[in-house]
Amino acid sequence: MLQNKPKSNKFTYILALILSFSLFLGLSLAGCGTSGSVAPVVLPTVEPTDEPTVEPTDEPTEEPTEEPTDEPTGEPTEEPTDEPTGEPTEEPTGEPTAEPTEDPTERPTDTPTVNPDYETAELTGFTFDNEQQKASFDENSLLAQWGYTGTVYGTADNTECHLYKDGEEVTVLNIPETFEKDGKYYRITGIGAYALCYCNYLTSITIPDSVTTIGMGAFTFCSSITELDIPKGVTFIDEGAFSFCHSLTSMVIPDGITAVKSGLLINCTSLTSVTIPDSVTVIEDYAFQSCTVLPSVKIPENVTFIGESAFFNCAAMPSVTIPDKVAHLGGYSFYYCGELASINWRGNTYTNEDLFNSAVKNAGISDQIVWSRTF
Repeated sequence: MLQNKPKSNKFTYILALILSFSLFLGLSLAGCGTSGSVAPVVLPTVEPTDEPTVEPTDEPTEEPTEEPTDEPTGEPTEEPTDEPTGEPTEEPTGEPTAEPTEDPTERPTDTPTVNPDYETAELTGFTFDNEQQKASFDENSLLAQWGYTGTVYGTADNTECHLYKDGEEVTVLNIPETFEKDGKYYRITGIGAYALCYCNYLTSITIPDSVTTIGMGAFTFCSSITELDIPKGVTFIDEGAFSFCHSLTSMVIPDGITAVKSGLLINCTSLTSVTIPDSVTVIEDYAFQSCTVLPSVKIPENVTFIGESAFFNCAAMPSVTIPDKVAHLGGYSFYYCGELASINWRGNTYTNEDLFNSAVKNAGISDQIVWSRTF
Protein backbone atom coordinates (compact mmCIF):
# COMPACT_ATOMS: atom_id res chain seq x y z
CA MET A 1 0.00 0.00 0.00
CA LEU A 2 2.78 2.36 0.83
CA GLN A 3 4.51 1.66 -2.46
CA ASN A 4 1.43 2.15 -4.66
CA LYS A 5 0.66 5.76 -3.47
CA PRO A 6 3.72 7.37 -4.82
CA LYS A 7 3.09 5.76 -8.17
CA SER A 8 -0.52 6.97 -8.22
CA ASN A 9 0.51 10.57 -7.45
CA LYS A 10 3.13 10.49 -10.13
CA PHE A 11 0.61 9.24 -12.63
CA THR A 12 -1.85 11.96 -11.68
CA TYR A 13 0.74 14.67 -12.15
CA ILE A 14 1.67 13.39 -15.57
CA LEU A 15 -1.99 13.20 -16.56
CA ALA A 16 -2.57 16.81 -15.52
CA LEU A 17 0.30 17.92 -17.67
CA ILE A 18 -1.12 16.06 -20.61
CA LEU A 19 -4.59 17.53 -20.11
CA SER A 20 -3.21 21.04 -19.85
CA PHE A 21 -1.27 20.54 -23.01
CA SER A 22 -4.32 19.12 -24.75
CA LEU A 23 -6.35 22.19 -23.91
CA PHE A 24 -3.90 24.41 -25.80
CA LEU A 25 -4.19 22.14 -28.77
CA GLY A 26 -7.98 22.13 -28.62
CA LEU A 27 -8.28 18.45 -27.76
CA SER A 28 -11.06 17.09 -25.48
CA LEU A 29 -10.31 14.27 -23.21
CA ALA A 30 -13.10 12.06 -21.93
CA GLY A 31 -13.10 9.48 -19.15
CA CYS A 32 -9.50 9.99 -18.05
CA GLY A 33 -8.18 9.22 -14.50
CA THR A 34 -9.90 10.12 -11.24
CA SER A 35 -12.45 12.90 -11.44
CA GLY A 36 -11.62 14.26 -8.04
CA SER A 37 -8.04 14.82 -9.07
CA VAL A 38 -8.70 16.28 -12.52
CA ALA A 39 -11.48 18.78 -11.62
CA PRO A 40 -9.30 21.17 -9.69
CA VAL A 41 -7.04 21.51 -12.70
CA VAL A 42 -9.51 21.59 -15.62
CA LEU A 43 -12.37 23.78 -14.30
CA PRO A 44 -10.37 26.80 -13.26
CA THR A 45 -8.50 26.82 -16.57
CA VAL A 46 -11.48 26.48 -19.02
CA GLU A 47 -14.04 28.85 -17.41
CA PRO A 48 -11.92 31.94 -17.08
CA THR A 49 -10.59 31.45 -20.60
CA ASP A 50 -14.02 31.27 -22.38
CA GLU A 51 -15.90 34.07 -20.56
CA PRO A 52 -13.42 36.89 -20.50
CA THR A 53 -12.24 36.16 -24.01
CA VAL A 54 -15.64 36.10 -25.75
CA GLU A 55 -17.64 38.73 -23.85
CA PRO A 56 -15.20 41.60 -23.53
CA THR A 57 -13.97 41.09 -27.05
CA ASP A 58 -17.37 41.18 -28.83
CA GLU A 59 -19.31 43.83 -26.89
CA PRO A 60 -16.78 46.56 -26.22
CA THR A 61 -15.27 46.29 -29.65
CA GLU A 62 -18.52 46.77 -31.63
CA GLU A 63 -20.44 49.25 -29.48
CA PRO A 64 -17.82 51.83 -28.57
CA THR A 65 -16.42 51.77 -32.06
CA GLU A 66 -19.72 52.53 -33.85
CA GLU A 67 -21.33 55.00 -31.42
CA PRO A 68 -18.50 57.39 -30.68
CA THR A 69 -17.42 57.43 -34.27
CA ASP A 70 -20.83 58.33 -35.82
CA GLU A 71 -22.32 60.67 -33.24
CA PRO A 72 -19.50 62.94 -32.15
CA THR A 73 -18.01 63.11 -35.60
CA GLY A 74 -21.29 63.90 -37.50
CA GLU A 75 -23.10 66.27 -35.15
CA PRO A 76 -20.33 68.62 -34.10
CA THR A 77 -19.05 68.82 -37.64
CA GLU A 78 -22.39 69.74 -39.26
CA GLU A 79 -23.92 72.04 -36.64
CA PRO A 80 -21.03 74.34 -35.83
CA THR A 81 -20.06 74.58 -39.47
CA ASP A 82 -23.50 75.54 -40.85
CA GLU A 83 -24.76 77.91 -38.17
CA PRO A 84 -21.80 80.07 -37.19
CA THR A 85 -20.34 80.12 -40.66
CA GLY A 86 -23.58 80.86 -42.58
CA GLU A 87 -25.28 83.44 -40.37
CA PRO A 88 -22.40 85.74 -39.49
CA THR A 89 -21.17 85.69 -43.05
CA GLU A 90 -24.51 86.70 -44.65
CA GLU A 91 -25.88 89.16 -42.10
CA PRO A 92 -22.94 91.41 -41.29
CA THR A 93 -21.62 91.31 -44.81
CA GLY A 94 -24.97 92.02 -46.53
CA GLU A 95 -26.49 94.76 -44.38
CA PRO A 96 -23.62 97.19 -43.81
CA THR A 97 -22.45 96.91 -47.37
CA ALA A 98 -25.86 97.51 -49.04
CA GLU A 99 -27.09 100.53 -47.05
CA PRO A 100 -24.10 102.87 -47.26
CA THR A 101 -23.61 102.09 -50.94
CA GLU A 102 -27.19 102.82 -52.08
CA ASP A 103 -27.82 106.05 -50.15
CA PRO A 104 -24.87 108.05 -51.43
CA THR A 105 -25.69 106.97 -54.96
CA GLU A 106 -29.35 107.97 -54.87
CA ARG A 107 -29.08 111.30 -53.09
CA PRO A 108 -26.93 113.17 -55.59
CA THR A 109 -28.96 111.75 -58.50
CA ASP A 110 -32.57 112.00 -57.33
CA THR A 111 -32.54 114.85 -54.88
CA PRO A 112 -31.01 117.58 -57.09
CA THR A 113 -34.19 117.71 -59.30
CA VAL A 114 -36.49 117.82 -56.22
CA ASN A 115 -34.14 118.48 -53.35
CA PRO A 116 -35.52 121.01 -50.83
CA ASP A 117 -31.93 121.95 -50.01
CA TYR A 118 -31.55 123.73 -53.35
CA GLU A 119 -30.77 127.41 -53.04
CA THR A 120 -32.45 129.81 -55.44
CA ALA A 121 -30.47 131.80 -57.98
CA GLU A 122 -31.12 134.54 -60.53
CA LEU A 123 -29.59 134.64 -63.98
CA THR A 124 -27.43 137.73 -64.36
CA GLY A 125 -25.18 138.90 -67.15
CA PHE A 126 -25.39 142.40 -68.57
CA THR A 127 -26.47 145.48 -66.63
CA PHE A 128 -27.85 148.86 -67.69
CA ASP A 129 -27.31 152.25 -66.11
CA ASN A 130 -30.50 154.26 -66.68
CA GLU A 131 -28.89 157.55 -65.73
CA GLN A 132 -25.98 157.20 -68.15
CA GLN A 133 -28.02 155.10 -70.58
CA LYS A 134 -25.15 152.68 -70.84
CA ALA A 135 -24.96 148.88 -70.84
CA SER A 136 -22.05 146.80 -69.49
CA PHE A 137 -21.17 143.18 -68.76
CA ASP A 138 -20.99 142.24 -65.09
CA GLU A 139 -17.79 140.26 -64.48
CA ASN A 140 -19.31 138.86 -61.28
CA SER A 141 -22.53 137.75 -62.95
CA LEU A 142 -23.75 134.18 -63.17
CA LEU A 143 -22.97 134.05 -66.89
CA ALA A 144 -19.41 135.13 -66.11
CA GLN A 145 -19.09 132.35 -63.54
CA TRP A 146 -20.16 129.88 -66.22
CA GLY A 147 -17.33 131.04 -68.44
CA TYR A 148 -19.16 133.56 -70.65
CA THR A 149 -17.74 136.92 -71.58
CA GLY A 150 -19.50 139.97 -72.93
CA THR A 151 -18.68 143.12 -74.82
CA VAL A 152 -20.73 146.24 -75.51
CA TYR A 153 -20.45 148.35 -78.64
CA GLY A 154 -22.10 151.56 -79.75
CA THR A 155 -23.78 154.42 -77.96
CA ALA A 156 -26.94 154.78 -75.97
CA ASP A 157 -28.95 155.23 -79.15
CA ASN A 158 -27.34 152.26 -80.91
CA THR A 159 -26.07 149.73 -78.39
CA GLU A 160 -24.99 146.15 -79.17
CA CYS A 161 -24.18 143.53 -76.54
CA HIS A 162 -22.25 140.45 -77.65
CA LEU A 163 -22.01 137.26 -75.61
CA TYR A 164 -19.07 134.86 -76.08
CA LYS A 165 -18.16 131.39 -74.85
CA ASP A 166 -14.76 129.82 -75.52
CA GLY A 167 -13.94 132.66 -77.90
CA GLU A 168 -17.03 132.15 -80.10
CA GLU A 169 -20.10 134.35 -80.25
CA VAL A 170 -23.21 132.81 -78.73
CA THR A 171 -26.38 132.86 -80.81
CA VAL A 172 -28.33 130.11 -79.01
CA LEU A 173 -28.61 130.22 -75.23
CA ASN A 174 -30.18 127.40 -73.19
CA ILE A 175 -30.50 128.53 -69.59
CA PRO A 176 -30.13 125.51 -67.28
CA GLU A 177 -32.65 124.81 -64.56
CA THR A 178 -30.06 123.80 -61.95
CA PHE A 179 -26.33 124.04 -61.47
CA GLU A 180 -23.68 123.18 -58.89
CA LYS A 181 -21.05 125.48 -57.46
CA ASP A 182 -18.55 124.82 -54.67
CA GLY A 183 -20.45 121.73 -53.54
CA LYS A 184 -23.81 123.55 -53.35
CA TYR A 185 -26.80 123.10 -55.63
CA TYR A 186 -28.80 125.99 -57.07
CA ARG A 187 -32.08 126.28 -58.93
CA ILE A 188 -32.67 129.24 -61.26
CA THR A 189 -35.98 130.87 -60.36
CA GLY A 190 -35.51 134.30 -61.89
CA ILE A 191 -34.08 136.21 -64.83
CA GLY A 192 -32.37 139.33 -63.54
CA ALA A 193 -32.96 142.88 -64.73
CA TYR A 194 -31.29 143.60 -68.10
CA ALA A 195 -29.55 140.19 -67.93
CA LEU A 196 -29.59 139.80 -71.73
CA CYS A 197 -30.38 143.33 -72.83
CA TYR A 198 -29.23 144.43 -76.30
CA CYS A 199 -28.11 140.89 -77.22
CA ASN A 200 -28.95 141.53 -80.85
CA TYR A 201 -27.25 138.38 -82.12
CA LEU A 202 -29.10 135.92 -79.92
CA THR A 203 -31.58 134.09 -82.13
CA SER A 204 -32.90 131.58 -79.58
CA ILE A 205 -33.27 131.61 -75.79
CA THR A 206 -34.66 128.78 -73.68
CA ILE A 207 -36.06 129.71 -70.28
CA PRO A 208 -36.26 126.80 -67.78
CA ASP A 209 -39.56 125.83 -66.18
CA SER A 210 -38.16 126.65 -62.74
CA VAL A 211 -38.30 130.39 -63.48
CA THR A 212 -41.09 132.31 -61.73
CA THR A 213 -40.01 135.94 -62.22
CA ILE A 214 -38.55 137.94 -65.11
CA GLY A 215 -36.87 141.23 -64.29
CA MET A 216 -37.08 144.68 -65.84
CA GLY A 217 -35.72 144.88 -69.37
CA ALA A 218 -34.42 141.30 -69.14
CA PHE A 219 -34.70 140.72 -72.91
CA THR A 220 -35.05 144.26 -74.16
CA PHE A 221 -33.59 144.81 -77.64
CA CYS A 222 -33.07 141.10 -78.29
CA SER A 223 -34.06 142.03 -81.78
CA SER A 224 -33.26 138.71 -83.52
CA ILE A 225 -35.53 136.48 -81.43
CA THR A 226 -38.68 135.35 -83.23
CA GLU A 227 -40.16 133.17 -80.47
CA LEU A 228 -39.89 133.07 -76.70
CA ASP A 229 -41.76 130.52 -74.59
CA ILE A 230 -42.56 131.82 -71.14
CA PRO A 231 -42.85 129.02 -68.52
CA LYS A 232 -46.32 128.51 -67.08
CA GLY A 233 -44.99 128.98 -63.57
CA VAL A 234 -44.02 132.62 -64.15
CA THR A 235 -46.14 134.86 -61.95
CA PHE A 236 -44.40 138.21 -62.38
CA ILE A 237 -42.92 139.97 -65.42
CA ASP A 238 -41.48 143.42 -64.82
CA GLU A 239 -41.54 146.53 -67.01
CA GLY A 240 -40.14 146.44 -70.53
CA ALA A 241 -39.04 142.81 -70.23
CA PHE A 242 -39.57 142.14 -73.97
CA SER A 243 -39.54 145.68 -75.28
CA PHE A 244 -38.02 146.39 -78.70
CA CYS A 245 -37.83 142.71 -79.64
CA HIS A 246 -38.43 143.68 -83.25
CA SER A 247 -38.53 140.11 -84.64
CA LEU A 248 -40.80 138.58 -82.00
CA THR A 249 -43.98 137.33 -83.68
CA SER A 250 -46.09 135.95 -80.82
CA MET A 251 -46.39 136.05 -77.06
CA VAL A 252 -48.45 134.02 -74.59
CA ILE A 253 -48.55 135.70 -71.18
CA PRO A 254 -48.83 132.95 -68.52
CA ASP A 255 -51.97 132.50 -66.49
CA GLY A 256 -51.33 133.87 -63.01
CA ILE A 257 -49.97 137.21 -64.16
CA THR A 258 -52.24 139.93 -62.74
CA ALA A 259 -50.72 143.00 -64.39
CA VAL A 260 -49.30 143.63 -67.86
CA LYS A 261 -46.50 145.92 -66.76
CA SER A 262 -45.56 149.22 -68.38
CA GLY A 263 -43.87 148.91 -71.78
CA LEU A 264 -43.90 145.09 -71.64
CA LEU A 265 -44.07 144.66 -75.42
CA ILE A 266 -43.49 148.20 -76.58
CA ASN A 267 -42.25 148.50 -80.16
CA CYS A 268 -42.47 144.79 -80.97
CA THR A 269 -43.09 145.64 -84.59
CA SER A 270 -43.45 142.03 -85.83
CA LEU A 271 -45.92 140.88 -83.16
CA THR A 272 -49.01 139.37 -84.78
CA SER A 273 -50.45 137.43 -81.87
CA VAL A 274 -50.70 138.06 -78.14
CA THR A 275 -52.64 136.16 -75.48
CA ILE A 276 -53.61 137.96 -72.27
CA PRO A 277 -54.84 135.57 -69.53
CA ASP A 278 -58.05 136.04 -67.56
CA SER A 279 -56.00 136.57 -64.41
CA VAL A 280 -54.97 140.04 -65.64
CA THR A 281 -56.83 142.98 -64.10
CA VAL A 282 -54.50 145.84 -65.06
CA ILE A 283 -52.90 146.85 -68.37
CA GLU A 284 -50.35 149.53 -67.57
CA ASP A 285 -49.04 152.47 -69.61
CA TYR A 286 -47.41 151.78 -73.00
CA ALA A 287 -47.90 148.01 -72.57
CA PHE A 288 -48.48 147.34 -76.29
CA GLN A 289 -47.43 150.66 -77.77
CA SER A 290 -46.34 150.57 -81.42
CA CYS A 291 -47.17 146.90 -82.01
CA THR A 292 -47.88 148.11 -85.51
CA VAL A 293 -48.96 144.83 -87.13
CA LEU A 294 -50.97 143.38 -84.25
CA PRO A 295 -54.34 142.72 -85.89
CA SER A 296 -56.41 142.19 -82.76
CA VAL A 297 -56.26 141.82 -79.02
CA LYS A 298 -58.74 140.33 -76.59
CA ILE A 299 -58.91 142.28 -73.35
CA PRO A 300 -59.94 139.95 -70.47
CA GLU A 301 -63.27 140.51 -68.76
CA ASN A 302 -61.63 141.11 -65.37
CA VAL A 303 -59.60 144.10 -66.52
CA THR A 304 -60.53 147.27 -64.62
CA PHE A 305 -57.67 149.57 -65.65
CA ILE A 306 -56.15 150.44 -69.06
CA GLY A 307 -53.22 152.82 -68.78
CA GLU A 308 -52.02 155.71 -70.84
CA SER A 309 -51.01 154.90 -74.42
CA ALA A 310 -51.55 151.21 -73.68
CA PHE A 311 -52.36 150.48 -77.34
CA PHE A 312 -50.83 153.58 -78.83
CA ASN A 313 -50.04 153.19 -82.56
CA CYS A 314 -51.48 149.69 -82.85
CA ALA A 315 -52.23 150.67 -86.40
CA ALA A 316 -53.54 147.32 -87.69
CA MET A 317 -56.48 146.83 -85.28
CA PRO A 318 -59.85 147.43 -86.94
CA SER A 319 -61.87 147.08 -83.73
CA VAL A 320 -61.58 146.50 -79.99
CA THR A 321 -63.92 145.49 -77.20
CA ILE A 322 -63.48 147.13 -73.81
CA PRO A 323 -64.82 144.98 -70.95
CA ASP A 324 -67.66 146.29 -68.85
CA LYS A 325 -65.52 146.32 -65.68
CA VAL A 326 -63.07 148.86 -67.08
CA ALA A 327 -63.40 151.97 -64.93
CA HIS A 328 -60.26 153.77 -66.09
CA LEU A 329 -59.24 154.36 -69.69
CA GLY A 330 -56.00 156.33 -69.93
CA GLY A 331 -55.29 159.16 -72.31
CA TYR A 332 -53.93 158.19 -75.73
CA SER A 333 -54.95 154.59 -74.99
CA PHE A 334 -55.79 153.99 -78.65
CA TYR A 335 -54.05 157.00 -80.10
CA TYR A 336 -52.93 156.62 -83.73
CA CYS A 337 -54.81 153.38 -84.22
CA GLY A 338 -55.39 154.31 -87.85
CA GLU A 339 -57.45 151.22 -88.77
CA LEU A 340 -59.67 151.39 -85.70
CA ALA A 341 -63.23 151.86 -86.91
CA SER A 342 -65.26 150.89 -83.85
CA ILE A 343 -65.06 150.40 -80.11
CA ASN A 344 -67.45 148.21 -78.16
CA TRP A 345 -67.93 149.23 -74.55
CA ARG A 346 -70.67 148.53 -72.02
CA GLY A 347 -72.93 147.09 -74.65
CA ASN A 348 -72.64 150.13 -76.90
CA THR A 349 -70.82 150.52 -80.20
CA TYR A 350 -68.96 153.76 -80.80
CA THR A 351 -67.22 155.11 -83.85
CA ASN A 352 -64.80 157.96 -84.35
CA GLU A 353 -67.59 160.08 -85.70
CA ASP A 354 -69.45 159.75 -82.41
CA LEU A 355 -66.65 161.63 -80.72
CA PHE A 356 -66.60 158.90 -78.09
CA ASN A 357 -63.37 160.34 -76.79
CA SER A 358 -60.41 161.99 -78.35
CA ALA A 359 -58.30 159.14 -76.93
CA VAL A 360 -59.55 156.92 -79.69
CA LYS A 361 -59.20 159.44 -82.47
CA ASN A 362 -56.20 160.15 -84.64
CA ALA A 363 -55.47 163.25 -82.61
CA GLY A 364 -54.01 163.59 -79.14
CA ILE A 365 -55.58 164.95 -76.02
CA SER A 366 -54.04 167.17 -73.41
CA ASP A 367 -55.08 165.34 -70.31
CA GLN A 368 -56.00 161.89 -69.05
CA ILE A 369 -59.64 160.97 -69.25
CA VAL A 370 -61.23 158.95 -66.45
CA TRP A 371 -64.78 157.76 -67.07
CA SER A 372 -67.24 156.80 -64.45
CA ARG A 373 -69.25 153.60 -64.79
CA THR A 374 -72.40 155.57 -65.58
CA PHE A 375 -73.10 158.22 -68.14
